[in-house]
Formats: sequence, structure tokens, C-alpha cells
Amino acid sequence: MFILQLLSMVLGTLLSLYSIYWGLTIVTGGIEVLGDGKDDPPEPGAFPTISVAVAVRNEEDVVGRLVDALERLEYPKDRFEAVFVEDGSTDRTLEKLRELASSRSWMHIYHLRRAGSKAAALNRVMNRLKGDLIYVVDADTIPEEKALLKIAKMYSSGSRAMAGYYRILNAREGFVPRMIVFEEFLWRLMCAGRSRLGLACPLPGFNFAIERRFLMDLGGFKEGVLAEDAELTVRLASMGVRPAFFDGYVWLSAPASMRGLFKQRIRWYRGYLDSLLSNARRLVSAPLKHSLDMTLLFSSPIFTLLGLVNIVLAPLALQALITPPLAVLFAVAAALIVLSAFSYAMRRAGGYYARDSMFTPMIIPYGLLLTAAATIAVFKHLFRSKRVWERTKHSTYVDVPRLSRAT
Repeated sequence: MFILQLLSMVLGTLLSLYSIYWGLTIVTGGIEVLGDGKDDPPEPGAFPTISVAVAVRNEEDVVGRLVDALERLEYPKDRFEAVFVEDGSTDRTLEKLRELASSRSWMHIYHLRRAGSKAAALNRVMNRLKGDLIYVVDADTIPEEKALLKIAKMYSSGSRAMAGYYRILNAREGFVPRMIVFEEFLWRLMCAGRSRLGLACPLPGFNFAIERRFLMDLGGFKEGVLAEDAELTVRLASMGVRPAFFDGYVWLSAPASMRGLFKQRIRWYRGYLDSLLSNARRLVSAPLKHSLDMTLLFSSPIFTLLGLVNIVLAPLALQALITPPLAVLFAVAAALIVLSAFSYAMRRAGGYYARDSMFTPMIIPYGLLLTAAATIAVFKHLFRSKRVWERTKHSTYVDVPRLSRAT
């Protein structure tokens, strides 16, 4: 009994420190994002050339709206190109892209028979990209009109890798995308906080930019992994390079079903573990700050599993410290404080965030769902089941009122 109590206390302390690590980045990000300071876009003449790179496969339903969004970008047309790498689609994606490119000189199409993954598809055309910077987005995204301006501003100030955030395009489609709205907000706060604290902002595969020459020196994207964005983040951090946060977003479609959410997150979490293990040697020799940070950042599935174990053991430890009724009271009070703070932050952010703040209690079931997905990912990774690059089926639903309330 004593050993179990001791184990629970040790796990509880470890998880508390992990929570402080995350809490510090989110609170710092809240101060940064909810403040009044805004960066001005760069002056004309300071614009680098940018290659917008998109790997596509079976995207005929959504690729048109991405092209429309790129056409609306507030950036000189002679300073950027959009390169679509079509990877063996079985629908009319290739034909539609060619139709769209026929009247747009800044748009280029490369057809591959089957590279097999997003990383492989982008690597095949790396030498053909002309931009100083490569801006990676997904086919189902809609970049904000000032996205390239914000990237150019960061680049001119010395950043060579930049990570943005996202907003949910189909939030009203169902319960699952509605819950992901809260993750969207947390991601923005977390990335802003990490950048402010001098930590690496994880590269989201659907909205990040990196200097082309720098990426080529790194050998491009690593193929055969489930999360090439996470792997690249770890590789950069192990070299002492931290991607900076740029306050630019893309609209994207979230999974509309529980099954879609689980498939996506299990792939992501297994990709996180792969990224850590495949770069273990680099992390050992990297600066302690960066190696420890990357380990904590991408080992979230492991900490989730430890949290579940601690939930089972916690009652044993609590018997030696406080009574069960008091423990329940503390847990409820902590939950109310966190939910209230989160709701206040959303209202302070304004726009559709303020409207969605009333749904804050949904964070609890959403957290339980992601806990389950992370746990499954840990066990699937342990048993080394087959890794398959599989794109999430994109929804074509567009929440027009939400778009109009963007801030």
C-alpha cells in the first residue's frame, strides 16, 4: 500500500510540473494575444519571394476555394507563386487544377504518379520552387488575406521558420468541430506564449513558412513518418533553431465525426512519438533547454497515459492526505476556475470567440476524447502497427456567419 501511495505522489508531482509548464505558456500567450500591440505589415520593396506549396490528393471538392483565397492575398503577384503537387488522385483533382491554372500565371501544377506521402510529394518538387520562403498549406485551408504580409514581416526581422495558427471553417457542422474551436484558441495562445518565452513554436503542417535554402540544407522533409511537421520541429530545435509564431491564420475544416477525429489524432500522437524517437540522438546532444522542451512538448501521449494511471492510484494517496469529499471539492473548484478563466479570455478576444465562450464546458468531454485517442496511440506505437499516410476526409461545409465574425 505504501509503495502505491508513494508512486501516486511521484506521478502527481510530475504531472503537476507538466501542467505548470503548459499553463505558463498559455498564460504568457494570453497576455501576448489579448494585448493591444499589433505589428504593421512590411513596407513595399521589403517583400521576399514566396512559394506557396500544397500537396494534394483527391481534393476536387475543396481545392477551388483555396485557389480563390490565394488570388485574394494582399501580396504582389510577381513576388509569390502557388505550386500544387498532385499525388495520384483518383478523382478530378488534376483536371480541376489544370483548369484553374490556365488563367493564372502564378499557379503551377506538378503531377506525380504516387509519391506516397505529403513529405515525399513536397520533396519531389523542392528544387523547382523559386521562392526565398516556402509557405506550406493544405488543400482544405483558406489563408487570411494578410498571411504572406505577416510572414514577410517576420522574415525581414530575422526569422527563418515561422508557425501560424488556424480557425475552424465548419464549426456549426456538428458537435466534434464545435469542440475543436477551443483547441484552436488554445493553440494560438500556446504558440504565442512559447514564442514569447524563447521556445520553439511547433510547425502546423497546414500553416507554416521556412526559408527554402535552409530547408534544403536540412535534407527536406523526412519521408516515412506520420507527422512530418512535428519531426521537422524537433530537428530544428535540436539544432538550436526555434520556429517563431506569426499571428496569421488559415481557415480549415475539422473532422466532422468522432471516427474522423480519432483517426486524425491517433495518427498525430503516434507521429509525435516517432519524431522524438527518430531524433533521440540529436536531442541528447542539443542544448538542454531545447531538448527538454521538445521532449515535454511531443510526449503528451505519454503524460496522458501517466495521468490515467494516476487517476487510478490517486485515491490511495489521498487517503493519507485529505478526505475524499474534500478532494472532490478541490477538483470541482479547480475546474470552475479554469473554465471561468478560459471563458473570460474568449470574451476578451471578441468576434466569434466571444459568441462561442458560452460553450466552454464542452472542453471537459473534448479533453476526455483526446485522452482516449492519445492512450490508443501509445499502445499502437508500442506494438508498431503499420504507419499509413492517410489524409483526413475534408468537409465542404462553410460556416458563413463565422467567417464574417473573424477578428
